Amino acid sequence: MKIIFNRSEKEILKGCIKGDRSAQEQLYRRYTKKMYGVCLGYAKTTEDANDLLQEGFIKVFQNIKKCNGSGSLEGWVRRVFVNNCIDVYRSSVNKNDFVEFADHLITSNSWHIGNEAYKTLDNEDFLKITKRLPEGYKMVLNLYFVEDYTHEDIGKRLGVSIGTSKSQLAKAKKHLRKVLDKYIDRELLETYQKFERRKLERVV
Repeated sequence: MKIIFNRSEKEILKGCIKGDRSAQEQLYRRYTKKMYGVCLGYAKTTEDANDLLQEGFIKVFQNIKKCNGSGSLEGWVRRVFVNNCIDVYRSSVNKNDFVEFADHLITSNSWHIGNEAYKTLDNEDFLKITKRLPEGYKMVLNLYFVEDYTHEDIGKRLGVSIGTSKSQLAKAKKHLRKVLDKYIDRELLETYQKFERRKLERVV
């Protein structure tokens, strides 16, 4: 199979919709590293992240015809991956766990990659400061900070109030501070605090 490199997103999308293996291969190569980073943010282990990576690409190719090209292809691919991570999380927790963390599971209608505040932090730093958190707290922090989901998104998706969403996020941040104080060095604590100050300038 001959792979045509340097295709535009539009060309890759058209090829994938037609079932062109070369286009599929290029999409996979182009976004594997970034999507693996997404999966690491939601996975317990690197093995789980690899499973999420493969499942995510399967869903991308299964649903590629639903991508109408009105936004960036990368943004659409990322949304598929995040949604898959949420689905896997929801299926892995029991009913009591789901009630406890229900406010953390949301779907975004946007295709953006992330907000400007997050771009000031290296992804590796964010993974370091969240890796010790319970799954539910890590989920909400990733969705709110990394994917830039809003409290309004949470309310619409789960039928909860904006106040409930804010409360759940506050609990996650409080837990994160405890983890940082106990396990993480001072430099990472300062990195988190700088990041949090930028983000908390958003809607209160």
